[in-house]
Amino acid sequence: MASGKNKSQASLALHKVIMVGSGGVGKSALTLQFMYDEFVEDYEPTKADSYRKKVVLDGEDVQMTFWTRRDRRTTLPSETTTSGAEKGFCWEQILRVKEEELVPILVVGNKSDLEERRQVSVEEASSRAVEWGVPYVETSAKTRANVDKVFFDLMREVRKKKMSESKDKNGPSGKKKKKRCCPLQVLVLVLEVLQVLVLVLEVLQVLVLVLEVLQVLVLVLEVLQVLVLVLEVLQVLVLVLEVLQVLILVLEVLQVLVLVLEVLQVLILVLEVLQVLVLVLEVLQVLVLEPK
Repeated sequence: MASGKNKSQASLALHKVIMVGSGGVGKSALTLQFMYDEFVEDYEPTKADSYRKKVVLDGEDVQMTFWTRRDRRTTLPSETTTSGAEKGFCWEQILRVKEEELVPILVVGNKSDLEERRQVSVEEASSRAVEWGVPYVETSAKTRANVDKVFFDLMREVRKKKMSESKDKNGPSGKKKKKRCCPLQVLVLVLEVLQVLVLVLEVLQVLVLVLEVLQVLVLVLEVLQVLVLVLEVLQVLVLVLEVLQVLILVLEVLQVLVLVLEVLQVLILVLEVLQVLVLVLEVLQVLVLEPK
């Protein structure tokens, strides 16, 4: 079942997105709201976080992997698109890193619920988006306004670009063009391999922990066996003590019998003495009766 599930997930279309913006603009808050339907009040600076979610896009199951980065000098993985909003955003840098002119990008103005603390006007943000030729959407991670729209609209643009690239690669002859190996692709592959290795290490750590627990259980069993043996020895000793008590009782009975025998011997001796005395009396009587 697990292998079938992994195979099914592997066959899903995978869209990669990166969110870039200044610290505190709400990249992580938007991400957590989209991922878990929760809003985090406390702000903790994020250097880089990655997430993956399975969603249904226009009736099709797809996987979405996205990163949130605070650093504007982010190196973008191959086939990755961007979603960000920031004053003075470096548009040329994205195009240079991606090595292409058409990159699916969505400019996002977050925290629309804090209108009284607005730092970038709607006109300024819309003007910049028109200049870049990309859509502009205002969101609120707190109220969840337009959160799903941002991610789903961007994934539609990614899908459209991938379909266009697929047609271009296949060409009229039906042969696929050779894909140029890019160092960024190699880096992404290395990162994915490292993630797998980290997962394998965690599994190995769990197995080591299980083995240690088993060793402890084996030791406990051995101790129990020793205790059972000790109990059997104690039972034997109790039996021996009972036998000894019986022997002591027999000895005491024998001592009583010996004493009785001695008493009988004394009585026999007394009888013999009495017999002698009786005989002496008879002799005396005879002597007395005889005439002088």
